[in-house]
Amino acid sequence: MSAALHESPLDEPGFEHLVHLYETEATLARCVLTFLTPGLADEAALVVATPEHRALFAQALEDSGVDVDALRREGRYVERDAEQLLGSFLRDGTVDPLAFRLSVGEPVRALAAAHGRVHVYGEMVACLWGRGDSSAALVLERAWNDLAGMAEFRLCCAYPVAAMTTGDPSHVDAVLGCHSLVS
Repeated sequence: MSAALHESPLDEPGFEHLVHLYETEATLARCVLTFLTPGLADEAALVVATPEHRALFAQALEDSGVDVDALRREGRYVERDAEQLLGSFLRDGTVDPLAFRLSVGEPVRALAAAHGRVHVYGEMVACLWGRGDSSAALVLERAWNDLAGMAEFRLCCAYPVAAMTTGDPSHVDAVLGCHSLVS
C-alpha cells in the first residue's frame, strides 16, 4: 500500500517510528534492549550506531540471555557504523534521497524479505544533531518515514536530552513530530 493513501507515513501498516530522549548511556542501553529483544525471537534487527554504542547494546543483549553471535551468523542481527553509513548518502551535507534508499532502504527491505519485520535502531540523526546540523537531522528523519511503504520495519531513534537543547527550537518540534511515539 502506498504511503500516499495515508495522511502520514506513520499510518503505514507495519511501520512505527519511535524516538527516545536519554540522559545516560545506561538509560539508552535499556531502551534499545527493550526495543530490540521482542523482535529477535523470530525477526531481524539492524543497529546503526557508533562503535561504542554497538558494543554497549550487544553486551546488554548478551547479559539478558540473547546469543548475539548466533544471531549475527544467521544474518538476523546486523550492525552498521552510523558515521560510515551517513557518508554513503550525504552529499555536500544534504541527504541524497536516492543514495539513502540504496544504502539504507535496500538493506532494510532485504532483511525484511528474509526475516519478516525488521527492528531498526538508528543514531545517524543524533550524529547529525550532535555536530550542529539539525536541518539535516530533520531531513533524515523524514527520509526514514519515506521508506515506510518499502518494507515492514519498526524504527527507534535516540537523542541525548542535552543535545536537544541546542539548535533551532523549531527543528526540535519538527523532529519530534516525525515520530509516532516519543519517550
